[in-house]
Amino acid sequence: MTKARKILGGKTKRYLLVGIDRVCKNAYVELHKRMTQPIARSFLEHLIKDSPFTIHPILTENGPQLTYALLPERLSPQHKIHLFDQTCAAHRIRHRLTKFRHPGTNGQVEGFNRKIKGHTPKRDHYATANQLTPHLMAFLLAYNFQRPLKALKYQSPDDTVIQISTQKPELFHDNPLQEIVGLNN
Repeated sequence: MTKARKILGGKTKRYLLVGIDRVCKNAYVELHKRMTQPIARSFLEHLIKDSPFTIHPILTENGPQLTYALLPERLSPQHKIHLFDQTCAAHRIRHRLTKFRHPGTNGQVEGFNRKIKGHTPKRDHYATANQLTPHLMAFLLAYNFQRPLKALKYQSPDDTVIQISTQKPELFHDNPLQEIVGLNN
């Protein structure tokens, strides 16, 4: 699942792109100055590269950076495939869209966005995005590798990824035990 959300207001507005796995709750986050089709495509490429498992379907919101689905027919490019859809097709990923004006369809990402905001911009004041980035990445590392989640029977997302990889190695293209912990781009 992916979601683009404004995270800082004022002159330092930033867009937060979030990808979260439905099974193991593993999260991937990027912060950008703008939200465009090429940025959404590069986010998906980075998400695929960062993920040790193969992504099959992806559920996104209906923003113009992610799909042409909600554009009026007169504005929609004729016989043109969206950049995000091209990337999905290249990686054999089925692209699904959330139901329009039903944020509950993408509830995991909505809940994760609330967690991020509760631990970063709502808790501390950041004059610039450069001040926010280290806190955001520290939260993401703690969430993925240390935070026990009730939905995962009090295991961290990383523990769940490792457990699933030992039970069903065919779902993975990389061994998660060999992954090096580090910051996302």
